[in-house]
Amino acid sequence: MRQLLFVLVLISFFTKANAQVGLQLYQTNAAYPGYTLFPTADAVYLINNCGQVIHSWNTTVNSTAAVDIMYDGSLLRLGNAQNGTSGNRFELYDSNGNLFWFYEYNISGERGLHHDLEPLPNGNFLGLSWVALSVPQAIAEGRDPSLLTGDQFLYERIIEVEILPNNQANIVWQWDMIDHVVQNIDASKENFGVIEQEPRKLNLNFTPSVFNPVDWLHFNGIHYNSNLDQIIVSSRNSNEVYVIDHSTTTTEAASANGGNSGHGGDFLFRYGNPSNYTLALIENRDFYFQHDSRWILDGPFENGFTVFNNIGGNANGDVSSIINIVQPLKDNIGNYVIASDQGAAFQVITDDIEIDNGPGGSFFSAKMSSAQGLSNGNVLIAPTEAGSIFEVHPITQEIVWHYNIPISPFPFKVNRYSADYSGLSNLISFPSGTIENPSSSLSEFCIAETEICNDLVYIENLPSSTNTAANSISLSAFPAGGIFSGPGVLFSAFNPGLAGPGNHIIEYGYTNMDGCLTSVTENILVVSINYNFVNYNLGTISP
Repeated sequence: MRQLLFVLVLISFFTKANAQVGLQLYQTNAAYPGYTLFPTADAVYLINNCGQVIHSWNTTVNSTAAVDIMYDGSLLRLGNAQNGTSGNRFELYDSNGNLFWFYEYNISGERGLHHDLEPLPNGNFLGLSWVALSVPQAIAEGRDPSLLTGDQFLYERIIEVEILPNNQANIVWQWDMIDHVVQNIDASKENFGVIEQEPRKLNLNFTPSVFNPVDWLHFNGIHYNSNLDQIIVSSRNSNEVYVIDHSTTTTEAASANGGNSGHGGDFLFRYGNPSNYTLALIENRDFYFQHDSRWILDGPFENGFTVFNNIGGNANGDVSSIINIVQPLKDNIGNYVIASDQGAAFQVITDDIEIDNGPGGSFFSAKMSSAQGLSNGNVLIAPTEAGSIFEVHPITQEIVWHYNIPISPFPFKVNRYSADYSGLSNLISFPSGTIENPSSSLSEFCIAETEICNDLVYIENLPSSTNTAANSISLSAFPAGGIFSGPGVLFSAFNPGLAGPGNHIIEYGYTNMDGCLTSVTENILVVSINYNFVNYNLGTISP
């Protein structure tokens, strides 16, 4: 049974609120319908577009680090972060707020989990970890000794975690940055090469211009594209984002071969600072200490990505941030395009789109922050230091939704989910008021009615099995008037031959007069029938 929230907003085309926190603006015909998730100091909130709380979780550690809703509805959280963006364990909370699983990730040589995590459709999730090399180990890899400070050198690792019972986990996939570097100072090393001839690898002797040089790259965002089976990560210190093939095995991910791309774990695409690997000047860079590179999975910018560009697109920009929407250029078989001349950069379809308008004009956050491209073409932006969330049209720069978070410290990032996201099915309930008290004046006039679909809906007379040679099966359900879908379904009939052999799921969706959708499914097994014709050749009978 699906539960959907239907919002009836009794306001004009748009209304502004007088309150300083809570909902400030809501254009009902332009804002993306869905639910917004963000953490506060000791709780995590899921709100609707009226700014009303739909679900909340109490958490045990004071943290505003990354949270996400798994596909099964569990709340995934980076634990023990203590108001920062690093920690030492992953946590899962059920819909009642109970911590039912945690995994202490204390691996020898690793400095801990940090910044971000990402649910996967298969039930696993991705995480980021720092890995520490000693100074001798870093030199052995080809790092210039003059660039080393302190007693450690940190590089980045991506892990895919399989959840096991009893607070156990299995690392089923791994990618290490150190496997995909090139250096030009020590010809005795296997990774020696010409930087401009290795655009799919990172210069090991790239040196950040600011921040702690021990934390070499400072990955601060990870996101998965299920359409492409690819990962995008953001590196604040290199001012670049990197696209990596997730279809590899761990062995292939440590090499330059394998996976759907054929490039193993090498970069499929990179963007933001071409001077890191080309002959371009540093002035040609696009990103300045950016956060939260995130795929746009559908809509007008499908398979492009958004980035929160913290320092506004120039090295001295200290008064505004911008959002970049980037669409990589691909060839006719789906490979990312690099210009043919040596030392040239990866290509994009057009100059990236920039958003620089926020509530009151420009917006700014020197650190953290997030940007999420939505399927309606808008972008949800959350400048952490401003404590606000707003949705904006990227071309007109018009703000269509604006919410000020009532509680500080403000979150590292926020997420918006569509109403049909599977993880919400057990979380959507009647609104329980607003976080702020008193409520924003706009929320008071924004009436949200939650329809919990209690209709009795079922599929009638569908056999449990059939064969590929059988006639089409007429489908019926109660109440009538809904829609059937699934393999082999044509209108209100199931064709076994069209579906083919296998176990198939037939879904029936019924929408009642109040607009509330209930769907049910039934399984049908289709077996293959093979006819064997025997040729009785009696030959020639002679007298």
